[in-house]
Amino acid sequence: MEDYARILDYLPQGLPDEKMFHREPVAYAIGEDQFKLFELVPKQGITLNVGDKVELIPSHCCTTVNLHDTYYGIRKDEVETVWPIAARGRSQ
Repeated sequence: MEDYARILDYLPQGLPDEKMFHREPVAYAIGEDQFKLFELVPKQGITLNVGDKVELIPSHCCTTVNLHDTYYGIRKDEVETVWPIAARGRSQ
């Protein structure tokens, strides 16, 4: 699993083949460890530049939870709680 990626391209106006009223900014990035290619939708108000390092945060927690030591509960950009992952490394 990749934790960080570098921005390869940033399209602040979205993809040109999407309808004008549905366009969202999109970025393409490459992972630092396994060199996976990612299509990212940045948070509103965020501007990215080619070469920026970004943290990749899973959008779901199913079995990806077991790949980490700690689960962070975040509210309003503040860490509210920290849980240890007892099942770390036990996925089969």
